[in-house]
Amino acid sequence: MKLINQSVELIDEIDGISILKKLEKIGRLCYKSESKITEDSHKKFITNILKRGHEAIIEHSHITIKWITDRSISHELVRHRIANYAQESQRYVKYNDIEFIKPVDFEFSNKDIWYLIDVEAKYKSLIKEGKAPQQARAILPNCTKTEIIFTMNLRELRHMLSLRCDVSAHPNMRDISIQTLKLLHNNIPIIFDDLFERFCLTDC
Repeated sequence: MKLINQSVELIDEIDGISILKKLEKIGRLCYKSESKITEDSHKKFITNILKRGHEAIIEHSHITIKWITDRSISHELVRHRIANYAQESQRYVKYNDIEFIKPVDFEFSNKDIWYLIDVEAKYKSLIKEGKAPQQARAILPNCTKTEIIFTMNLRELRHMLSLRCDVSAHPNMRDISIQTLKLLHNNIPIIFDDLFERFCLTDC
């Protein structure tokens, strides 16, 4: 049994400038203003379309991300339907050592840890008895680690993060969403500037 922290990984190699230039080229088609494209015109153009709420343009670019989190948080994530998901399957994966995700807003007590040790022992005993992983998983708690990869366009990523980085979100969901926002802001700053200022400059 192992307790681990949540983590985020960008699956794509992101060239933020190329993404912004591509989006400018697409967006300027709407206004037939392609002749105004310069080496750095994408900065002002993308900033302006976001201010005007013309976010359909940024649906033309998508990012693939991997989260290591717990099952309950993954269930919240997949409520965002304009996306594609691939998730570690408890039906088919047979665990030798089970990993559990640490909560970010409190510490597991010794009693909690012994409970998780007992869960792991019971899971292994069910497998030893001949039960399939899809049967033995019935005793696993929500804090069981899962890995999930998702692909979202930039507009849906902004929408998801605007909800899940908020203080009203579940603490673990907020934690991993803010980790994600920081990574994305580092790679594509203009697209996520306003969200970064809203959620990461004040209380992160």
